[in-house]
Amino acid sequence: MSKKRLDIPMLGVIFSLAWPTMLQELMQTAVQYIDTAMVGSLGTQATAAVGATGTVSWLVNGTVSALGVGFLAYISQAVGAGEPERARRAAAQSVLMALIAGTVLTVLTTILSGSIVRWMQVAPAIRDAAAQYFRILYLSMLFRTMNILFSMVLRAVGDARTPMRVGLRVNCLNVLLNVLLIYPAGRVHLMGISFSMWGAGLGINGAAAASAIAYTYPLP
Repeated sequence: MSKKRLDIPMLGVIFSLAWPTMLQELMQTAVQYIDTAMVGSLGTQATAAVGATGTVSWLVNGTVSALGVGFLAYISQAVGAGEPERARRAAAQSVLMALIAGTVLTVLTTILSGSIVRWMQVAPAIRDAAAQYFRILYLSMLFRTMNILFSMVLRAVGDARTPMRVGLRVNCLNVLLNVLLIYPAGRVHLMGISFSMWGAGLGINGAAAASAIAYTYPLP
């Protein structure tokens, strides 16, 4: 009876392919957590309004990711079988699917934002703020869908680092825009240096707008 042993070289290759995807998925999840943390200074109601629809966001993003896994499996099989034309056709279909799914989800999430907060039993005191945050955040759903699906296509052909770099840009831009859009203008004291900083003072709507812009701008 043969003994089963860990194939260290194979596991090393798998990890080298997996860690950029793991990091990119972590950064994608971190966007809303960053929003929640950065509106914390506005009070408990603002924090609760941002976090109220988090599970719905995971559901929407998870649905798109599941669709992307289908493209990933199909394209990677075509590449492995030495059929580049079939892989190219599937990649082209991913663009069409991103446009269709992204448009439909944008319309649905925008129209149903008020109903979603009621279905989630959000407290009446923060219901309007939570609905507005969700509505603004998902105005960029078309671009989020493109981001997720195109990331899957790139991974299918062995490029896991480009989606990771896009995720880094999304988070960095989100943090920068949060600072500019959430807080009002004021004096900043940093490492003994004091200077004036512009701020829109939009509160949680600024956090939603920052995330929407961040997802829109740095596409692969």
